[in-house]
This record gives sequence, structure tokens and C-alpha cells, in this order.
Amino acid sequence: MTASTKITVLPAMDDLRRIVAGMLGSMVRAEKGKAVAPRAGVSTVSAVYIDDTNEIVAVVALELDLAASLGAALTMIPARVAAEQVSRKQIDEMIFDNAREVLNVLTSALNRADGIHVRLATVHRTPAEPLPEAAAALVAAPGNRLDISLAVPNYGGGNASVYVI
Repeated sequence: MTASTKITVLPAMDDLRRIVAGMLGSMVRAEKGKAVAPRAGVSTVSAVYIDDTNEIVAVVALELDLAASLGAALTMIPARVAAEQVSRKQIDEMIFDNAREVLNVLTSALNRADGIHVRLATVHRTPAEPLPEAAAALVAAPGNRLDISLAVPNYGGGNASVYVI
């Protein structure tokens, strides 16, 4: 099976919203968002997903605002703490680890019924931690991308992009 046949369908926006809402135990709003591309000069938290052959098959990029909102809301860290960290353009380890857990659970939206298994490989804070070359190429290539804006009650939100091969 070639890389281009491994993932061809983007997850539905409402599936992503339901997964996040289920994790946070709150109503999360979702609507069409703006593209998020992890690159130099842009602060994001980006997850790289691989298949069972260890090939990169997807990237989910979160704006720092959204990563902080999700990470803080997961364990009820006060929203002001997340906002302070965003203003410094750097989130601490606890909020980062919580955002990583949300990105890990989002793997369920990327797995397909035809047996292709996708798992979280790495999570990067860009621009400090650049994406692996193959992940950066996936983000840069025109193709399958879903741009979504998520809003978490009492925390704020932001944009995310899901890139798949």
C-alpha cells in the first residue's frame, strides 16, 4: 500500500469537536477556521502521526492559543494561567503535556475502518522544535487539509489544521 492510499479522508469537523468536548466535559464550539502552518516565526504545538510502517501520515497543528486553552481546560488550570503563558509565547510543561494528551486522543479521528492504524509519534513546539522533514513536506504540499476553529468555554480557543496524505 502506498503512502497516498493510507489516509485519504480527513476527519469530520464535528468528530473532532465531539472528541475534544468529551475529553473536556464541556460544550466546545467548532467552525471553519484559518490555516495553521508550523514554520519559523510561528508559535504552534504540532503533532506528527505515523502508521504501522513508521511512515508519517498526518500532522495536526494547533495555534499556541488553542494548545494552551485545551491543555489548561483538560485539568482545570485557571484560564488566566494559560493566557499569561500565551502572552509570553511559551506554555509550561503541564499545559504542554495536557495538550499532547488531547492530540493523542485525536488519533481516534485519524484511524480508518479499513485497518490502517495511526498513532501519535511526536509533538513539537514550533519554531523552537522544527518538524521532521517529512512532516514539514506534508504541511507544505497542497492536499488534504481541514482548518477548524475550536472554542472552549471559559478558556478561549483558536485555530487548528489537520494535514493528511
